[in-house]
Amino acid sequence: MLLCHGFTASRNESHWIFVKLARALAKSGIAAYRFDFRGSGESTGEFSTMTIRREIGDARAALGLLAGEAGIDRSRLGLLGLSLGGCVAANLAARDARVRSLALWSAVGDTSRWFRSAKRRHIAMPWDPKARRPRGPGGVFDLGGHALSPDFFTGAPKVNPLTALRTCRRRFPVMLIHGTADAAVPVSTADEYFDVLLRGGYPVRKVILAGVDHSYNRLDWEAEVIRMTTGWFKRTLG
Repeated sequence: MLLCHGFTASRNESHWIFVKLARALAKSGIAAYRFDFRGSGESTGEFSTMTIRREIGDARAALGLLAGEAGIDRSRLGLLGLSLGGCVAANLAARDARVRSLALWSAVGDTSRWFRSAKRRHIAMPWDPKARRPRGPGGVFDLGGHALSPDFFTGAPKVNPLTALRTCRRRFPVMLIHGTADAAVPVSTADEYFDVLLRGGYPVRKVILAGVDHSYNRLDWEAEVIRMTTGWFKRTLG
């Protein structure tokens, strides 16, 4: 199992939910590989070079490392992504035949649509050039102390996981989990994913959690999400 963290996060994720998930998976006999995208967490590199396409490449490389580990069954590899990591995971799953099962937590979908939805709700999204003026060497954008290059802003709306899944020729199982109180990614995004997957003939399960936020920031919320996700991978990879 490969776990893809969200934007500006790390391999531990908020309230260490990825650590807790990895332990739950391990107890069920499923190896979990957490990693930091380049420029995030404790990895090398600079966050200012981050783009979604580059993170997809990082995730592909991490999947290769996982597949090469002793004791790993290369025919049963799963992938999970949270938030922007969900966008990355969906794109990779659609393009890499090694991925046999996918789970998406609060996943970003059509980035252009996400941006328009955020503007309607008066939320400044990271790639909104009007939200942060370029400053510093190379004209980077200052997003709360995170330096982002113009490449991120121009490239993000061009990466669409829904299109990737729609055009993929394989049909692997996908689970979608999303909270109705998600202020970062509208819960309607899960409906968009579900529609594409259902129409495409994917085995798909959608779970909408009433009143739950973007990162499942409550003990009972995280416990439920971890329980469902562990059960999903046990069924679809076992």
